[in-house]
Amino acid sequence: MRMAFNAPRVRQFLKEKGKVYTVRKFGDYNPTVFVEGIGACKTKQVMQVNKWNDLKDFVAESGFETLDEWIEAIKSFGCEEGKSYLYEVRIEQS
Repeated sequence: MRMAFNAPRVRQFLKEKGKVYTVRKFGDYNPTVFVEGIGACKTKQVMQVNKWNDLKDFVAESGFETLDEWIEAIKSFGCEEGKSYLYEVRIEQS
């Protein structure tokens, strides 16, 4: 299964830090995904996002500077409050 990061800054954060938090519309990602330009990564569903403010503790590891900036990007990909999921994505160590 693949996981795309269409926001280059998020993919770059994952590449540099080895971990990133991301919000997705679906709550059923496989534990291992392939990320273009990075390779195999482990995913862990952290929570369903009921309110955007639920994400405030994860901003520093999202690849975005502010919660508002992250929310704007999340919405641009069609995610909605109460219908989205927060994932931790880590580069799989070989």
